[in-house]
Amino acid sequence: MCGIWSEAFKNLPLLEELSLAGSYLLPKDIEVTGRYCPLLKTLKVNSKQYGVLCENDDNEAALAIGKNLPQLTHLQLVRNSIENIGLEAILDGCCHLESLDLRGCVKLDLKGDLGERCSQQIKYLKFPHHSFEGHTFAYVDEFDEFEYWIMGVVDTLT
Repeated sequence: MCGIWSEAFKNLPLLEELSLAGSYLLPKDIEVTGRYCPLLKTLKVNSKQYGVLCENDDNEAALAIGKNLPQLTHLQLVRNSIENIGLEAILDGCCHLESLDLRGCVKLDLKGDLGERCSQQIKYLKFPHHSFEGHTFAYVDEFDEFEYWIMGVVDTLT
């Protein structure tokens, strides 16, 4: 599904909310979205698997979000492999962001200044270790290695 979104977004100038589950967004898709969907306020890119914001590099997609979607007020990036550099780009570029959901983004290190910045800049914040309870995309597989991994991450944070 990578790359197919660009053509669709060109025909959706009134789009205010985009919610994708189990799909990819390439940086070029995000650029097109910023250009052709100026009213977009909410972006949700969630997956049952770890690391699916962009097939190749979640940080590139995060950089594209920061550069091309400054009007976002709500961003949900559940279970992707974004790292600190990508999150910094989002915080720098999306100055209207009120809510940010980073549950399951286990490559983030929010123990220092970046975590503090998130807490100060974002009104409604969900950290990588926060519970998936009540989340509509909190899949449970028979091989739920991710939940096991999350439990290990939570143990190291407490």
